Amino acid sequence: MVLQGSRWWAVVGGCVLMAGCASPEGDDDVGASADEVVGVSDLSLLERTFGLTADRRANGKWSRDVTKGPCYAAYVHPESGVEYRRYTKGAAFFAREDEEHPERGADRPVLCVDLDEPGISLDGVGLDAVFRFDLGRALGRDSAPGGEAYFALQRGRLHVRVAGAAGGPSNDEVAARRADHGAKLIESPLFIGGELLDVTIDAAKVYVPYWGATETRSFTASGSLAAFAYVAAYAKTGSAFSLTRDPLGALSVLSGQGDARTLRAAQLADGPGWWQGIYFPIATVSEAGFFEGGMGDPGPATYTRTYRLGGPSNPALGYVTRAEIECELVTAYASSEDQVGVVQPIACKGL
Repeated sequence: MVLQGSRWWAVVGGCVLMAGCASPEGDDDVGASADEVVGVSDLSLLERTFGLTADRRANGKWSRDVTKGPCYAAYVHPESGVEYRRYTKGAAFFAREDEEHPERGADRPVLCVDLDEPGISLDGVGLDAVFRFDLGRALGRDSAPGGEAYFALQRGRLHVRVAGAAGGPSNDEVAARRADHGAKLIESPLFIGGELLDVTIDAAKVYVPYWGATETRSFTASGSLAAFAYVAAYAKTGSAFSLTRDPLGALSVLSGQGDARTLRAAQLADGPGWWQGIYFPIATVSEAGFFEGGMGDPGPATYTRTYRLGGPSNPALGYVTRAEIECELVTAYASSEDQVGVVQPIACKGL
C-alpha cells in the first residue's frame, strides 16, 4: 500500500521555503518541522501505525540526522525533488507535489520510510505489504541463515533476503528496480530492504475446502503474491494510489471496525497443484502452482505459478477463475529430478 503524501515546504535538492536547502556537509538546514506541513492525510496513518513523533529543533539543532538513513541515501539527490518529514526516530520521504505528473499529484505516495527502531527501512512492495495487510507497528528485526531476516510487526512479519548480504540481491539490483511497478517486480519482489520472500499475517480467517470449515491461524502469502497485488493496484489506477483511493481495498482501511480487519483467505493443495486466494474489500487476488511432468517420468518438467485478480467464481473457495489481470511465471526443468530450473520471462495480461 502506498501512502498519500501532502504539501510540504521543504524540498530536497533546491531552494525551499521556510526550511532552507539540502546541504551535503550537514543536516542543520534540511527537512520540515510539524508546523511547516499542511494537507496531511494518509501520512498521519503512517505516523500512528509506526508510533512516529515529529522532530523539532532545540537550540537550532534537530535531534536526529536525517541524512544518515538508507531512504535518504536512496532517494535524495540534487535533482530528485524529494521532500520529507522528520521524526525523532525516523523519516518519511515523498515527491514534491506536481499536478502535471500523476505520480506526484494529490495522491502521490510516500516513497520510503526510515525506522530507527527496530532499524529497518521500507519502500515499494515492502511498505505496501505492511499497510495492505494491516501488519501494524514494527517491533524488531531478527537475522536468519543465508542472508535472510524477519521484520517482526504487531500482526505479522516480513521475510526478507537482505540486500547486500551473502545470497541476497545486490544494492545495485535493488536500485535498478526502484521505480518498477510492472511484471518484473512479481518475479523478483525487490524493495529497499532486499527481496521480499513472504508475508505472514496473524489471525487470518482461512477457509480450507477439504474440511469445509474456516479456521483462525497465521496465513503466509508469497512475496510474489504481495507484489502482484501492488502491481495490480498500480495497473488499475494508472499511477500512484492512496489508502483512500485503492482499487483493491486495504485491510488497514477497515481497522477499528471489529472483526472487519481480519484477513479472509482460502487454501487448497491437491496432488501436483495448489492455490490460495486472499479477499480484499474490493477485489480478490489468488496464486496457484502446478507441476507438470515427473511422477516417475524422467523427461522435462515445468512448474507454473499463476497470479490472478478479479472476482472468484466460487466465493467459498476464493480462487479467481475469471481474471481481470493475470500473470504466469514458468520454471522449466530439463528433468523432473532437477533441483534448479530456468525461469522463463513472466507473461501478463491486463497490465
